[in-house]
Amino acid sequence: MAFTADRIEYDDNPKLAYYWNCPEDWWKRTETIQYETNSIPRVEKLHSRLESEFTERANRWAHDTAIYSSPSAMYLNKDYMVIIAKGLEHPNVIVPLIFKRLSQQGGDWFFALEQIADENPAKDAEDYAGALRAWREWAVNRGYIENSDGVSAA
Repeated sequence: MAFTADRIEYDDNPKLAYYWNCPEDWWKRTETIQYETNSIPRVEKLHSRLESEFTERANRWAHDTAIYSSPSAMYLNKDYMVIIAKGLEHPNVIVPLIFKRLSQQGGDWFFALEQIADENPAKDAEDYAGALRAWREWAVNRGYIENSDGVSAA
């Protein structure tokens, strides 16, 4: 018993047609079907790929926008926008990477976090340290980072 796929053309749009080919006495046979249930390597590969892309884009963003004081020049940068898009798609990977970056190099990641989270827990913060504390508390409460992750507000 097996699946077969035939390529068919329909209005210049190629599609695959799937057929289940089995003998007439299929119901008399005992066959074991094994499925791969371990998706951990795939998830780790995705996390690794996203982390590499994040690091590359974050480094390029920091380099390309270092001379600008205008928030719009920094936030409308293509790499920053792609990081936000990836964060919307994979927040469990990108949000911890943003906090790791904040702890190691600082930077202006609050706009990206606000776009990914669709909220702003730091809206009442009076300074950078207060905003960092508010975002860190938000991330801990939602399980994005551990309480002991080293994002200092100093």
